[in-house]
Amino acid sequence: MLNIAKNLTKISQCNDGLTSKFCLVLGLQWGIEGKRKLLNKLCVNYDYSCRFNGGVLYEPNILPNGEEMRMLPVGIQHSVKTKSIIGNGVIIDAKHLNNDLNALSRNGINYEDRLYISNRAHIETVLHKKVARRLREIRNDTIWINGEDAAMAFKPMKMGLRMAHLSDNWESFEERYKRVKSTYEELFRINVTQEEINADLEQLKFLQSRLKKHKMIQDTVVMLNQKIYDGKRILVEDCSSSLMDVDFGVYPYTDSFNTTTGAVCTGLGVPEEAIETTIGVMSVTSLIKKAFLNHVKTFPSKVNPETESVAYESLKKQLSTKYEVNLEEYDFGWPDMNPIRHAHMLNKLSSIYLTNLDALDELEDIKICKRYKIEGATNEDGTKQPDVEVEGIHPTIISDFERLTPVYKTLKGWKQDITEIEDFDRLPENCKSMIKEIEKSIKVQIKYISVNSEEDDGLLRILR
Repeated sequence: MLNIAKNLTKISQCNDGLTSKFCLVLGLQWGIEGKRKLLNKLCVNYDYSCRFNGGVLYEPNILPNGEEMRMLPVGIQHSVKTKSIIGNGVIIDAKHLNNDLNALSRNGINYEDRLYISNRAHIETVLHKKVARRLREIRNDTIWINGEDAAMAFKPMKMGLRMAHLSDNWESFEERYKRVKSTYEELFRINVTQEEINADLEQLKFLQSRLKKHKMIQDTVVMLNQKIYDGKRILVEDCSSSLMDVDFGVYPYTDSFNTTTGAVCTGLGVPEEAIETTIGVMSVTSLIKKAFLNHVKTFPSKVNPETESVAYESLKKQLSTKYEVNLEEYDFGWPDMNPIRHAHMLNKLSSIYLTNLDALDELEDIKICKRYKIEGATNEDGTKQPDVEVEGIHPTIISDFERLTPVYKTLKGWKQDITEIEDFDRLPENCKSMIKEIEKSIKVQIKYISVNSEEDDGLLRILR
């Protein structure tokens, strides 16, 4: 009978992931915080590199020749001793997974006996993409829905396709695929051409052949729990970010899946006690999708291009040139402690990794949003209730944003290029003061900072 980890404890002396048996790295804001640099550093010393949620990665992992991996965990590319697991909470896109495996081969990276995919993971097909398109047409609004969202939605409706079905014989899988197709066509009146069906099935059949050949479809729940019991080291990466969680984000402008610590348990099938270290990743520039901002007048800590034009232009230049952020798609703000405190409440962080620090190099002053002022409600007799100041909240619905006014603390900038600094103690005093102010606000230690946009450089560990 399988031995499972019965005597796990939440008490851990490790808050930087360097000696942890089970470390989770997750974003704390709205995406593209810059998790990859830390994951690259940590994964070489772990036995297993895992994904537990979402589908295509928000921040793709980059291979040595510059190709992007959209489905596979970071560890598959770094160390031959590190094996990778895609958990049951991940939505599998056959085309992207085939592309990733091909890219590994082109880079001379062997994945045989190093990659395992949960037989419980669900598959995204062209049918799901068609359903998503149909829903967008019916709703006629700006809430984005894609095939991954549709595949996720059909899981509880018991109308999905699992990797276990793909590991069966091809005729059985194809018959199941056709039944799902008929159901979706009747429910959503989708129009799928035979050419599209053939292309989809071709991708899936090719994926089936290579996965079955190397026995990559496994019961990863049993496998991973046994590895935890055996004392193997497990590194887990989040696909998205905490404030995009379908339950804890600003619904419905969220992802279709859970992105916080609790989802690790359901997305990998491991006990909560196994999670020893949780490192949250925070960008000091509070990057946020403009598609989200289309639904609100503003978000509280947004840098105002009219009243803060000098700071706005400086940050715009740094983010677009150094970090290649698409500013047609993303906007940015001052460091905001409120969503980070909220994310800490949800995730129980062990420490924080602070990114994009050099984007602030040219600023004369740096504003940190400490609290929100909430406009008092209007009584029935027309009188107004007093305004109140609150900390650590994140709005539940869009209209809540309109009542929030940021309360800032202004710090002096450092006006110095920090991209070549290799030791925390050599950072400008004003830079260290800002880091300490953030720590004081969140009440969590910052263990790592990033001072440049290089993939393999500029990651400083704070020793104390």
